Amino acid sequence: MAIAIAYAIMGKTDPLEAACHIVTGFNNKLQLTEKELKSLFPLTIARLLISITCSELNRLEHPENNYLQISDEAAWSLLEKLRSIDPALAEASFRNACDMAPAVNESRFMEWAKENHSKVIAPVLYKSYTWLDLSVGSLDLGNSQDINDNEKLNEKLSSLVTQNTSDVTLGKYNEARAIYSTGAFEERGNEGPRWRTIQLGLDFFCKSGTPVYAIWEGVIHSLSNNSADRDYGPTLIIEHQVAKDLTFYTLYGHLSEVSLQNKFVGKKIEKGEVIATIGDLSENGGWTPHLHFQVILDMLGKKGDFPGVCSYEQSTLWKGISPDPWFLLTGKPSPTEKALSKADIVSYRRKHLGKNLSVSYKDPIKMVRGSGQYLLDDTGRKYLDTVNNVAHVGHEHPRVVRAGQRQMAVLNTNTRYLHDNLVKFVEELLQTMPAGLNVAFVVNSGSEANELALRLAKNYTNQTDILVSEVGYHGNTNACVEISSYKFDGVGGKGKPPHIHVIPIPDIYRGIYRGMKWHQEKNMPNMYAMPLRLCRRKAIIQQHLFLNLLLVVGGKLNCLWAS
Repeated sequence: MAIAIAYAIMGKTDPLEAACHIVTGFNNKLQLTEKELKSLFPLTIARLLISITCSELNRLEHPENNYLQISDEAAWSLLEKLRSIDPALAEASFRNACDMAPAVNESRFMEWAKENHSKVIAPVLYKSYTWLDLSVGSLDLGNSQDINDNEKLNEKLSSLVTQNTSDVTLGKYNEARAIYSTGAFEERGNEGPRWRTIQLGLDFFCKSGTPVYAIWEGVIHSLSNNSADRDYGPTLIIEHQVAKDLTFYTLYGHLSEVSLQNKFVGKKIEKGEVIATIGDLSENGGWTPHLHFQVILDMLGKKGDFPGVCSYEQSTLWKGISPDPWFLLTGKPSPTEKALSKADIVSYRRKHLGKNLSVSYKDPIKMVRGSGQYLLDDTGRKYLDTVNNVAHVGHEHPRVVRAGQRQMAVLNTNTRYLHDNLVKFVEELLQTMPAGLNVAFVVNSGSEANELALRLAKNYTNQTDILVSEVGYHGNTNACVEISSYKFDGVGGKGKPPHIHVIPIPDIYRGIYRGMKWHQEKNMPNMYAMPLRLCRRKAIIQQHLFLNLLLVVGGKLNCLWAS
């Protein structure tokens, strides 16, 4: 299998991720032992070394045969990538791929924590606490545009912390957060970008200068000032050997710079000793003052730093290496959001919601937040929104949100009453229209606008025949479905009514009528080129929401446009 892996992962962005797929498939047919999983990564590297050695020998013995070096460059490139992977991480990844605990000592740690949690000292002293919702769909965080702005995010977090009357405000372990969906937390997988949105530690939001305590005796494993923006800032990692067969580590991040003074690797630390203070945002990586507290079962060769967040795709692996700190402190797991699973939602919708509300994709997406041109699912994964045709200025645009909130806090009623805003809105709208268009009908949806357009046309012409473009979709009301080829010619449709006449989509490249020059060569009447001329109109090209209705009126073809 090591030979298969060595060649299969060449050219992959994330070779370890690719190797895990092979391990899973092999293990499903022939179960691997712990010793085999431990030796698999070194064997894979050994195979690559053999490959490049043979390639070099072939180059010396047969310099004219270039084929013998066909995998040489790919093997060297792969070795460079594998050099950055700690063997312990590879072993943990392979164990996870076989549904084993990623960390060998995980079960032993959980036993010890269950027995000793009452003796463990909390890293920040408190008598009362409040859990803070920082999840992707958090209503507390508010506007999506703000949570990706460091200054506004810190203002919001500070406000939420101040509102709590408890001694400490806690941020949850294993919580997917939209605040980690920026470029600083992006990584490249074999299937494209992904974001490290899953929190692997506990957050203790307190004032800067708050003392931080060692939860158990140990020695300083490593320390570092990770000073990059949105990083840990000053960080301290303590090693705890609590039994002959169990060693684990605790990480304390976002400390003050003075916390690292008079500290050195190997220094003994007593349980309950003040080891640091919480830093302010000028020194702690740019965050609202808080302590990031994390438990680590294997440092994976790292010093002074360790991943504090991970991607959803790799969360099982990293949670196995960094178990729940709340369990270590209380013997209980961290509270989890009582959210419905995708399967639960689909099941309920099938039973209790009409089938007109369709669900997209074989694996439906649970969207919980919008931000500009993106939609975010419940894991924090970002999707470029090319489907929704409503949010023309971007999802949750701050100006739109503020305007809506300001007005709804005062009045939201019917137009049967007089109000300045209706006049001001229509006045501003009409200023964008050509001369002569000076009356507005205010409606609440595109379907209602198209219904109104049909009523106006039928009332004016006393005609019912309508020409519509094929594959057109104009709304979900009865009248709009009746003129929508997308509906009546689609699956479940019953065909067009007698008074509806379908014309082909104007397409100068693949359509029936292909451009003015083609029509002139074929000596075709101008009327056949009319849809083509309409297609060329700037308004149609730029405003795809406009409905094109051609109504037969007194032997003439008149064009009605309705937004």
